[in-house]
Amino acid sequence: MFKFKLIKCMLWFENCDSTMDICHRFASFYDKDLLIGSSRQLSGRGTKNRVWESPKGNLYLSFLLFPQKRQVHTLHMIAALSVIEFLNINKLKSTIKWPNDIMINGEKISGILQENVYKNQSIQYSILGIGLNLNMDKKLNIDVPHTSVKLITSNVIDEKKSGDKISSLFSKFYFSKLSDNQISSLWKKEIDTISKEAQVLLLDGTELEGKVLCVDNNGDLVLKTKNDNQIIKAGMVKKLTISK
Repeated sequence: MFKFKLIKCMLWFENCDSTMDICHRFASFYDKDLLIGSSRQLSGRGTKNRVWESPKGNLYLSFLLFPQKRQVHTLHMIAALSVIEFLNINKLKSTIKWPNDIMINGEKISGILQENVYKNQSIQYSILGIGLNLNMDKKLNIDVPHTSVKLITSNVIDEKKSGDKISSLFSKFYFSKLSDNQISSLWKKEIDTISKEAQVLLLDGTELEGKVLCVDNNGDLVLKTKNDNQIIKAGMVKKLTISK
C-alpha cells in the first residue's frame, strides 16, 4: 500500500502520564524507532517544561528516533510539515509560527517539542512530541489563543486513526530522499513570521525588538534590530511576540 518505509511500531494509550516520558523509558532498553500515542495525558509538558494542557479527545504523539541520516535539527521541521499536510487533508490551511507552533488564523492548533539525549557529544536518541487539538469542543483557561479541528469544522475525528495518518506522513518525509536542506526549504515556506515586527524575550532576560529577516537552514531566526542582525536559536527564547 505504501511506497515508502514506515515507522512500524506504534503503541496507543487511551490515557497516559506523558508520551514523551514513555519514550524516554523505552529508550533505556529499546533501540528502534517507535511511536507512542494517546488521546489524553495526565502530565503533559511543552517547551521549557511548561505544563501542556492535555484534555481527552485531542492527539498526543511522541516519536522515539535514532537519527542517522537526518540531522537532528530537521526533525521538528518534519513534524511540522506532517501536521500541516494532515490539516490540509482535512481542508484546513495552517502556518508555522517560529519555531514550533502550528497556527490557524492566529490561533494555535498544534505544538511541537523536541528533546535530544547526548553522550560524549554524540546523539543517542531524539524524542519528538506533537500535540494536536482535534476534538476539544471548548476553549481552555490559558493565555494562549488556541483552537481545534472540532471548533473550526464541528467534525469529530478519530484520534488513533489521525495518529496513524500523521505517522505515515512523518515517515514519508523522514525516510525520503530529500536532503536536509530541501526539508528545511519546505519548512521555511510554511513560516508566517518572516518580514514581521517581533519582540523577543530571551531566557537570560534580554529583550530584543526588530524585524524578522529570515530563518536560516539551521532553523535559527535572523532578527534585524536597530544596531545589528541577531541570530536567535529556538532554545534561547522564552517568549516571541509578533506584531499584527
